[in-house]
Amino acid sequence: MFQGIALVLFAIIIIASKFRVPFIVIALFAGILFGSDVLGMIKFYDFKSASRVANYALVFVLFIAGFSTKKERLKMVLAPAMSLATAGVIITSGVVAILLYLLLSLPIMVCVLIGCIIASTDAAAVFSILRTRSFDPKLSSTVEIESATNDPMGIVLTTIVISMMVSMETVTIGQGDIVLNLLWQIIGGAGIGLLVGKGVVFLSRFVAKLDTEYFYVYLIAVIMFSYGAADFIGANGILSAFFAGFMLGNENIPYKTEANTLFDALATIGNVVIFVMLGLLVSPKEFGTIWMAGLLLFAVLTFIARPIAVWSSTFFTKTSAKEKTFICWSGLRGAVPIVLATYPAAAGLDDDRFIFNTVFFAVLLSLLIQGVTITKLADKLGLSGKN
Repeated sequence: MFQGIALVLFAIIIIASKFRVPFIVIALFAGILFGSDVLGMIKFYDFKSASRVANYALVFVLFIAGFSTKKERLKMVLAPAMSLATAGVIITSGVVAILLYLLLSLPIMVCVLIGCIIASTDAAAVFSILRTRSFDPKLSSTVEIESATNDPMGIVLTTIVISMMVSMETVTIGQGDIVLNLLWQIIGGAGIGLLVGKGVVFLSRFVAKLDTEYFYVYLIAVIMFSYGAADFIGANGILSAFFAGFMLGNENIPYKTEANTLFDALATIGNVVIFVMLGLLVSPKEFGTIWMAGLLLFAVLTFIARPIAVWSSTFFTKTSAKEKTFICWSGLRGAVPIVLATYPAAAGLDDDRFIFNTVFFAVLLSLLIQGVTITKLADKLGLSGKN
């Protein structure tokens, strides 16, 4: 087992040194390559464990995304970025659900679930690509902050829909309960995160004299506590972790430079764990039965749902048509949708793995097609090379 994992990691480094491909794509393909369907060196089928491990990894990834989101950049693009991260996610999930229902004749709740799962963009993919080139600061900030802040909305919506589908077997949930649950998940999660962040900033002055290694342990404890405190009261723990990170990242805490180094390492490790593990879960042989649905999902998402969400969410903002076009194409999907696609299987709602495989296939197309062409589109639109 350990030898197999070591080989996966060596393969990622060797391939990354030879090809200019986003790191997360390499990690994903490494998982597929060493999984049961190809080389068969690592056999892993446990969706419940994968969902749990990936969820914990996402806590760290989202905390770090919050930590790296600066108030100055957020203020500069607050209206378009936050509109895309909230209303944009809801619009995307709704449009995807309606079109899948009309085109594939799937059960309506399955279509809604798929729409919620794939509605958010991926911070890791967006950051890894956009930060290799020079873009207009306002444009790049809009896309980056949207990708860093829209994951919690997708997670909350997916969790609520799965809860509804599971509960439907025994009890009917009222619309009022759904709305209240959604509000509590979002407001409670954000509120707890901000409170934890503020408390930690206050406490940091008392631990400022700790050795650096002890301060690292302290920060990891903060990440875990920000999640656990919200989860304990039934709010969204991942949203709490994001806002706790946002609060800390915008305050003067001890060892902040060292903390950035630690968080860069944790984010890289977290993304490698997520993508390799999810790659191991995939059975490429099963793509033969879902590739049409996956292709349709990618097309609906990329060419219809995303443009509708972007143009409607930025209607009242000072965003040019060229910038909106670029934002539409820069809505890369990645780790979070694939992780969320494990939730239905873990809850016993996706025994044939149709949802997971379909979402995975669509995300793979997004990373390969949009990820490779996004900078070329920026050049064509005249949006790159600005300082």
